[in-house]
Amino acid sequence: MKRRDDQEKILKLKHDWEQVDKLGGNSSISVLEIKNQLKVHEAKQAKKFYKELTLFLFTAVCILSAIIMSFVQSPVLFIAIQIGSIFFAPLVLFVLLKRSKQEGMFSK
Repeated sequence: MKRRDDQEKILKLKHDWEQVDKLGGNSSISVLEIKNQLKVHEAKQAKKFYKELTLFLFTAVCILSAIIMSFVQSPVLFIAIQIGSIFFAPLVLFVLLKRSKQEGMFSK
């Protein structure tokens, strides 16, 4: 009885392995197609990077221009902005870190 059960299990395992081999053997995507998809993805990533870099540089130039203009026109206002940013920047950093930790908990 036990030997018969073992034989049935072996036959079932062989049948299952044959099905797995059939599923894995029919790869419809060639290496060339994968390389092309990778190149397209890298091109999209590069385009996205340059777009973000351009936006960052534009924002940085605007901020620096505003700072320089405020310093030239009103040094007291410039000093007030600097003191305010000393207290405001850590608060923004704390909020962003807290938000990223909360998002990290749900993404896992």
